[in-house]
Amino acid sequence: MKLQDISMIRQILPQEMPFPYFPDRQSPWLLCQSMQAEMPISDLKQSELSRFLMRPLVQPIVASCGGVLRRHDVMAVAHADRAMRLGALGPAATRGLEVAYQSDWLDFCLSFDIWSGEQTTRKAHNLVVQLGFPSEHAALLWQFEQRAEVGAYQSSLHPVRRHGRPTLAWCRLDLDLQSGHCLIEEIQSDWLRFVGRARRRLQHRAPRSRALRLTSDYEQSLQQRYAKIWADVMMLSVLMLLRDEFAVRDVWMHQPEPGAKLKGITWGRLPPRSIYTRLPRAFGFQQTREMPPMLGSKHRSTARRAVKEDQSIFWRLHF
Repeated sequence: MKLQDISMIRQILPQEMPFPYFPDRQSPWLLCQSMQAEMPISDLKQSELSRFLMRPLVQPIVASCGGVLRRHDVMAVAHADRAMRLGALGPAATRGLEVAYQSDWLDFCLSFDIWSGEQTTRKAHNLVVQLGFPSEHAALLWQFEQRAEVGAYQSSLHPVRRHGRPTLAWCRLDLDLQSGHCLIEEIQSDWLRFVGRARRRLQHRAPRSRALRLTSDYEQSLQQRYAKIWADVMMLSVLMLLRDEFAVRDVWMHQPEPGAKLKGITWGRLPPRSIYTRLPRAFGFQQTREMPPMLGSKHRSTARRAVKEDQSIFWRLHF
């Protein structure tokens, strides 16, 4: 991306955006991006969208829709934090909202930065979307006496916040505003991994210490609360931002091997494969040998050489 494009985006967006998350929020949101205004359940069952019908938040909507599912009702549940503004909610939306409101909400927040370092495909700049911990995390820091350790749980070499809520995860984007395409360069989290590293260090140096007990309890709380959801929350927040704020219609994401080649990752710890395999698959990305239109011929040649002729190169999600 160009610096002026990122500067313009950061001027448009607030410094911080609330992002409430409730379990399975991604399912109704993804469904309403792809379905027609009204669809018979029998037709949905015969389509690629059938995978959503038994999801925890979609199932109660389906059960109350009378055989025809309205996109408006599905959207209301996906945007349960402001559903009352949508008006004209049917019984299906009402039932789905009841389930959503009874679930456990987390008030994450988004903030934005610029990345001009290494591991960018086009050797340019990325827009960074930072996922801040929900407010409940402050109580965990106090409870387990971890406030003094906050700096040790994130790297100054990574695009994390220096002030405000600590960064649970971040996503780097190469966004082409003219074509409406976006390449997800990276989704990553330091915090949980660094807490585990601190706990292992204490096990070696002070196996009977109070610090070890507190750090272990803190790690366990983090794992129970965030380990299984942080990547889903990060992906959903980015997709909603791209679709709702910038009208992006095509989102691309790296595959592990060609992605490492394109970003120049030739040594050190490679990114976890699950982030570049399980995560895009769970959000409906399709594997493809096509490439983002903003990539030049040199990037395309590098990507093709990284895989066999019959293997996919990127993930692609088209809204």
